[in-house]
Amino acid sequence: MTDWASEILAETAEISQLLDSIHNNTAHTTAVQAQQAKVANPELTPSAKVLQRMRELKTSYARFALNQSLANSDYFRVLKLSDDKMAQFQRMSQTSNLEREAIEQSDTLDFETYLQNLNNS
Repeated sequence: MTDWASEILAETAEISQLLDSIHNNTAHTTAVQAQQAKVANPELTPSAKVLQRMRELKTSYARFALNQSLANSDYFRVLKLSDDKMAQFQRMSQTSNLEREAIEQSDTLDFETYLQNLNNS
């Protein structure tokens, strides 16, 4: 698997160099190098980092995942959307609901019949 991953990343590196030359930066090459480092040293992978943190905390995966979830929840609760962004999302929601209602009103088939037709296909 290591050889195969290295081969794929070597090919990807060529593409990343082309993209970097187009965008006049090194973002793509840097990203590929980060993945190559993980292939060379599996301790750098996200799963290895999770396992290491679980060992440090002497905790189960379920407890670790719950703690991560709570930390992420706290982080995102603090963030506030701008008034413009909130208005944009509200408009999108209203448009989506209007489109859904139009689709529901144009339906000529009840749900039970739809399911029967679907299951008989």
